[in-house]
Amino acid sequence: MDHLALPKGKGHIRIPNLTLVDYTRRDGGFEGYPARSGWSIDDSEGIDSFSGRPTIEVEAFFQTWLYFGFAIEVLAVSGIIIQPSDLLDEERKYVSTRQLPVFLRQWRQRAIRLKRTDPSHIDSVMKISLILKRVSSFVDTYCLPYYGRRDIVALRRAQSSSSPIPENIWVSIIGLGHTLMEAMIRYYDIARLPNHWGASTLLQTRLLRKGWCPMDVERILTDLGIDGHYYISRMLRPDSEISHKNCTRSQCDAQNIDEKNYKQKHVREGCNCNAREVNTAHLCEIIEHGEVPVFNWDSGRSELRITSANIVKRGVSQPAYIAIFHVWSDGMGNSAKNALLECQLQHIQDKVEALVESSELSAKPRHFWLDTLCIPVDKSKKELRRECIRKMGNIYRGAAAVLALSSTLKRVAMTDGNIDRNLATYFANWNRRLWTFQEGMLAKRLFIQLSDRAVDIFQMPHPDVGKSVAIGRCVTFPLHAYGASMMTHFGLLRHVLWDGPKDPSFEGNPRGARKEPLNLLINGVQYRSTSRRSDETICLGTLLRLKIRRLQGAEEAIREEYSQRGLHADEIPDREIAERRMEIFWSMVKVFPRDVVFNSHERLAKEGYGWAPASLLGIPPRGFSRSTARGFSDTFFDKENCGLSFTGPGIIIRVPTGGETSSALFNTHVTVDIPYSDHETLKMRIEATGLGMRSNNGGFSWKPGTRYGVILSESIAQSSRDNTAAGRPDWVPTNVVSMNLWLEQLFPELKESEYFSLSEDYDLSEHEDSDDLVHNSMYLKKYVVDVLNLFYSSTAYST
Repeated sequence: MDHLALPKGKGHIRIPNLTLVDYTRRDGGFEGYPARSGWSIDDSEGIDSFSGRPTIEVEAFFQTWLYFGFAIEVLAVSGIIIQPSDLLDEERKYVSTRQLPVFLRQWRQRAIRLKRTDPSHIDSVMKISLILKRVSSFVDTYCLPYYGRRDIVALRRAQSSSSPIPENIWVSIIGLGHTLMEAMIRYYDIARLPNHWGASTLLQTRLLRKGWCPMDVERILTDLGIDGHYYISRMLRPDSEISHKNCTRSQCDAQNIDEKNYKQKHVREGCNCNAREVNTAHLCEIIEHGEVPVFNWDSGRSELRITSANIVKRGVSQPAYIAIFHVWSDGMGNSAKNALLECQLQHIQDKVEALVESSELSAKPRHFWLDTLCIPVDKSKKELRRECIRKMGNIYRGAAAVLALSSTLKRVAMTDGNIDRNLATYFANWNRRLWTFQEGMLAKRLFIQLSDRAVDIFQMPHPDVGKSVAIGRCVTFPLHAYGASMMTHFGLLRHVLWDGPKDPSFEGNPRGARKEPLNLLINGVQYRSTSRRSDETICLGTLLRLKIRRLQGAEEAIREEYSQRGLHADEIPDREIAERRMEIFWSMVKVFPRDVVFNSHERLAKEGYGWAPASLLGIPPRGFSRSTARGFSDTFFDKENCGLSFTGPGIIIRVPTGGETSSALFNTHVTVDIPYSDHETLKMRIEATGLGMRSNNGGFSWKPGTRYGVILSESIAQSSRDNTAAGRPDWVPTNVVSMNLWLEQLFPELKESEYFSLSEDYDLSEHEDSDDLVHNSMYLKKYVVDVLNLFYSSTAYST
C-alpha cells in the first residue's frame, strides 16, 4: 500500500507475507495457477471448506495467486517482467509497493509507443481485463461488492462466505487491482470503462469505530476507490465534535435541529452582542407587493436596512443582491423571530463586500438575502411564509450570486493542497443537507466561502490526474472526491434543468420534461437530510418546477379529512404530511423510467402508490431502479385508475391447489416451470421479500388456486441468453470501438448511463430473517417481487 497517499504523520498498514512458495509464470498463465498447484476449480471457489486444507496453506495459496500472481501476470502482458521479491520488503516479511510506480512508468512508456489500432494493443487490453475480472470476482465474493454488483445473492454470499485470507490481505489486493485497472484505462485510452472495485470490510469497520456517520461511510465506499477509503480511514474525522450514534446508513440525524431549543451562535467565542430584529411590518409589505426583501448591514450606524428588490431576469435584479445559503446547525437560523446576532450580520456583510471586490460580478451587489431574515416566521403570517417558499426558485435565480457559508469550509484555504481542499468540499456540512442542494442548484453563480476567500464552485481547480499517471501512481483520489461532491451533480442537473424545457410548469411536455432530471435528482439527494421530512417534496418540486401550492395544500387536506371524521389535531405529524405530499409529488411528475417498479426503498402505503418510494432521501446507491430490458415504453401515473400504467415483460402464474403457503413476511417463494421451447422447460424461483415494505396484513401468502401477475426486469429469452453468455464475451474485438463494447460486456456492472440509471441494492442487514435466499444454479434467474401494490390494489395483483 506504500504507493497510496496518507495523511501527514500516519503510517501504512503492514501487510504480512504469508506465502510458502514464490509465484512462477508457466503455461496456463494466471488462470492456470490453481491447477498447477493441485487445486481444483471447486477448491478455489471454497467448496467444502477448501477441501479441508489447513489455514496456513489456504492463506498462502490465495495471497500467492491473487496478489503476487496478479501483479506479475498483468505486468508481463506489457513486457514488464518482475519477481515476487520486487513486491516485498528487504526481509521478505511484509508486502511493499514502493517499486510499483517504477514498473507502471515502464508500462506507460511501452503503451505510448503502441498505436491504438495496433492488434497488440487490443490483445493486451483483453488479456489484462480477463485477469482483472477474475480477481474482482473474488473481491466481490469475500469483501463488499461494488454497488453495481450488489444484487441480493452477492450480498448474502459476501456476508456468509468464510474468507480464505485475513482482511488486511484483501486491502492489499483491492489496492493493487484498483491501481492496475486505472493504469490500463489511462495507458490504453479506454474512455467508457470506469474504475470501480469492491471495498474492504476492514476499512469500513475502522471508519465506523472512529465515529464516522454510517451514511457518510456508505457514501465514501460508494463514491471513492480504495485509495480514498485508505486515506480517509487514517485521517481525523472533520466533524469530531458531533456524535453520529443515532445515524443510520440511510439517514444522518446529527445535524437536524430541535426548533424548540435552537440557539444562534456568535461568530467568535466571548462575543456578547445582541440580536437585531427585522421590521416585520415592512418585511410583510414588501412580500405582499410581490417583491424580494433584501438587507444591508451598516456597521457604522449599527443599522439593519431593508429594501425591496425587483427581479428582472436570471441573475439580474434592482437592486442587485447576493443570496446566502447556510446550514442551520451553524447557528444562523431562527425559528422564533426574524432576527440575527449583530456579529453574524457583520460577518455576512463583510463576506458580501469581499466577494464583490474579488470577483467579476458586474452588478456589484451590496445587499443580501437570508432566509432567517426574509421569510416570516410568525404563525399569523403562515400564508406569507408559504408564498416566500413558493417563490424560492425565483429568489435564488434572481440573485447575482449565491454565497455558501459553512463552518466546515472555513477551516480550509485555496492555498491548501488538493487533498485537503477537495476533502473539505466533499465533507462540507452543506453537502449533506437538502435545502442547500436546492439553493445551490438554482444559483446562476455559486461561490463557497473558504478561510481566505470565496471561490466559484465551477472554477475550483481539480486534481491533476495526468501528473499522477505520469509518475506511475495511477490513483483516482482525490479526483473522485472532487467529482462526487456537489460539482458533478450541479453541472449535470443544472444543464438538464436550465437548458431543457423552458415552460415554467413543464406541463407542456409531461413525457420528457421530468423523467430525465429525476434520476439525477435522486442521485444528488440520496445522502442528504432535512429536519422536516415534509420539506423534501417542496425542494424537489421547486427544482422540477412543479406547482408548489398543490404540495403545500396537503396539510389542509389532512385537517379537512380529520374534521369530516369528527377528529381534531392541534398539529399534524410531519411524517403524515410528508407522505401525503409525496403522493401528490408522484402524481405531478406523471412519467417515470419503467424500472421504477423495481426500486428497493420504502414504499408508500396508500392504495395505488405501492410502487412509489416514500422518500428519495437515503435511497441506497442504484436502489431507485434497476437495469432493465430496453424496448419498452415508460411508465405513467394513471389518475383515472389511481395506479401505475406499466408495459413490460411478465408472466402469469398459478399456485396449485393444495400447495404449501407461508404467512411469514419474508422469504415466501414459489418455483415455476416455464415452457421455453418444444423440448425445454426453465425453472424460475420467485420470492416475495420485504424491500422497504410496510404491510398491514401481517405477512404475505401465496394462495392456493390463485393466479398472480409477475413483472420481470427482462424477458425470459433475454434472461436465458444472459445466463448462458455470462462471463467472457464469445467474440473478439477488432478495433477501438468494438474493444470498448467488449469491455462493457465483460464488466456490465460498471457501465454508467448518461443519466446515472440506477441498479439494485438490497440491505439484508435489516431483514435478518431472510436466511433461505440461497443461490442455486439450476434456476434461470432469481426474481424478487415486492408484494405491495404494483398495480392498483394493496396486495399482490391476482386474477
